Amino acid sequence: MDTAVNALAMAKDPEGAFFKRLEGLQPCEVSELKAGTHVFAVYRDNFFKTASYTIEALCTKSYEDTTNKLKDIEAQILIKRNDLRQFETEYRKALSRYQEVTNRYSQEKQTGLQSLELAAKVVVADVLQREREGNLHD
Repeated sequence: MDTAVNALAMAKDPEGAFFKRLEGLQPCEVSELKAGTHVFAVYRDNFFKTASYTIEALCTKSYEDTTNKLKDIEAQILIKRNDLRQFETEYRKALSRYQEVTNRYSQEKQTGLQSLELAAKVVVADVLQREREGNLHD
């Protein structure tokens, strides 16, 4: 996905972007390269922009420890991704409930204020009526 489109989507729905952040994770494949010449192909789907890549290869004695560490980290990330999927559902329900309660609070506050204003008007009207009636009898 283009970074501008991704940034726009994140701006519109930051919570959704957070929950989808790990969705694209694909565990990496670790392959041992034997000595010799190797050809690498880089796929890019945007032909309108130029791009350059640098591929570096390092020769090491053993990468088994690093490979195992990466696999452990990837397993943890996959667990976290599943946890986030479940939490997103819980979060969305709680957010919806919060919005319902907040809307009800606003409505209750408004009707309460309207009731108080109406009561005040009735009292003032009653006092004014009594004053008028009292002034007429004097």
